[in-house]
Amino acid sequence: MLAATLVSFAGPDGEETYQKFLQMGVADFYPNRNLVPNELWVDRLEGAQRTCILLGQAHGEWIRDDRFEPALVSRLIAGVQVEIFFLDPTSQAADVRESEDRQKLGTKKRIKDSIRALWGIRSRLNDTAKARLRIYTYDRTPSLGLTWIDDWMLVTHYLAGFSNLTSPALCVESIPKPRSPYAIYARNVDRIREKSTEVDGQNVGKYTDG
Repeated sequence: MLAATLVSFAGPDGEETYQKFLQMGVADFYPNRNLVPNELWVDRLEGAQRTCILLGQAHGEWIRDDRFEPALVSRLIAGVQVEIFFLDPTSQAADVRESEDRQKLGTKKRIKDSIRALWGIRSRLNDTAKARLRIYTYDRTPSLGLTWIDDWMLVTHYLAGFSNLTSPALCVESIPKPRSPYAIYARNVDRIREKSTEVDGQNVGKYTDG
């Protein structure tokens, strides 16, 4: 798909451009996130061996997928470290995103519903598995969504004028280059984590209206 897209846009230079993308660790591209096969998301989660990081706004597609909870629980029990980042539903950034997004339910309500559902999943885990699941809220410009599993990422860049589901998606893989897309996205996640608030028993009600 990536090769065909580049050739169609770049003409005779498309093959050379395609090789440059591969050298930078770009493995695939979807012009619309809806084109990503539905099973890919949970299939990747089920295959996680070390880490899983989900950075997004409401993570509604994950929460509504019947396969998500059993896949998440099985990976936590197997020792995988999981971090899930939500846009802070009490922030001004959430207010702005809600005014831009085109979905039936408001952004803030979808975030709160998802955090409540995920907290419910967490409550059913044993103490060891609970410690491996960390939930955060962040108050930053919500311009990026990321599924990061082991050494692979699926990245979406949100467009202010459209629904999140129409965002382009880019698959990138880890390569030994400090300025590769994978390395840049990884550093971005680290910086967001530094400024995020971890959801716990003391503050969960703030993010769920509970």
